[in-house]
Amino acid sequence: MAYEAAVADRPDAVVSFYGSGVPDRIGELHRVTCPIQFHFGGQDPYIPGTAVQRVVDAAAGHPGAEVHVQQDAGHAFHNDVAPRFHDPAAAAAAWDLTTAFLARTLPTT
Repeated sequence: MAYEAAVADRPDAVVSFYGSGVPDRIGELHRVTCPIQFHFGGQDPYIPGTAVQRVVDAAAGHPGAEVHVQQDAGHAFHNDVAPRFHDPAAAAAAWDLTTAFLARTLPTT
């Protein structure tokens, strides 16, 4: 949903965590005008590595886009209320990347 919001509108910045629909819609990345950060798990059974690679390839040619893959994490690794998915180390790393991204991309008042 975060990616779709960035495609459809003009938010200040967007962070997308394990967007399963993103790889199939990455052709719309040219419509994204704000900084955007994507997070995926390298062991995600719902989003194969080949799909994540499509996002990586598209982001490489798009200013303001970055992709981070927590190689040992699965899907929903940041979900701390679902022990089956939660990966504390991956979540902490992704959170650090997210907060740094937002700190440098969001306008300050």
